[in-house]
Amino acid sequence: MQQYGLLQGRGTEHGVGVLERAGFRADQGGFSSHTPRLEPYIVNDQWQGICWYRKVVDIPRGKHVLVRFEGAMNVADLWVNSHYAGRHMGGYLPYVCDITRVMKENGDFSPQAVLKIRLDNNDNPVTGPKPLKLLDFNMYGGLYRNARLIIKSPLHITDPILENTPAGGGCFSYLPGCFTGLGFGRGADPYPV
Repeated sequence: MQQYGLLQGRGTEHGVGVLERAGFRADQGGFSSHTPRLEPYIVNDQWQGICWYRKVVDIPRGKHVLVRFEGAMNVADLWVNSHYAGRHMGGYLPYVCDITRVMKENGDFSPQAVLKIRLDNNDNPVTGPKPLKLLDFNMYGGLYRNARLIIKSPLHITDPILENTPAGGGCFSYLPGCFTGLGFGRGADPYPV
């Protein structure tokens, strides 16, 4: 069976003999029409290192403020007004920080917050997947998806990403005086509903 040949970028006419008049013969070798031209198996020219982002945001008085990063690759450290707010490892899941909590814990009641996020996409045995020199795809760094400020009332249902934070995710209720006969009195911790 004769191999098909591929001719690119020559002639616009149609009909018998076009390839031959262009000087192309299928037995000359070249690419088959269905052969892909692949990138190298290993991609080693991707930048790796540390980058920083900085953003000044207004904190509305009497509101609860969260910041949500949809994709921050690969190890993210966040500061709010120079107060360390935490670390997120792995860039494929969202990262949420309760800005109001961080500011209150540090006695900071400023009307603005300076958010600084440090991202490190160097090879990391914890976050994986494996060293860049062994990958056959690019694993980019930085903020590669949306980042948004979420402003809520003081009474709110928080972001589900915070569910591993004590009293962070879900719904909690405190009803003073309702449990006094059961040994629960004033000042008791909120009870999960």
